Amino acid sequence: MNCDKEILKVLIEAGEKGLSIQKISMHLFNSCNSLFYPVGLDEMHAHVVRFLARNTKPSNPVVVKKQKRGVYAFNFDLKENNQLLLQFKDKKEEKIEENSIDLSLQLDFK
Repeated sequence: MNCDKEILKVLIEAGEKGLSIQKISMHLFNSCNSLFYPVGLDEMHAHVVRFLARNTKPSNPVVVKKQKRGVYAFNFDLKENNQLLLQFKDKKEEKIEENSIDLSLQLDFK
């Protein structure tokens, strides 16, 4: 599911403070829901909970629990996670380079 990448992207943008499960679920609902593939808010919330539970269990977790109940943040301390940050940044830079190409036509009036 492409929503997993969206969850990581939201947590990276949130920074060290992290976000609550409810806010992550609402953002995911707004960004991944479409007219042709409607998904309920309850389904989206359940997916976020499963994703966070799955990714906080390993010894080197991608996502960490914060001290406040129900708040999660991206684990910026791991080297493997820094590679994920670079992958997200590279995609944004490629899009900027593609858009910066001047495709306008030169009009010569004679």
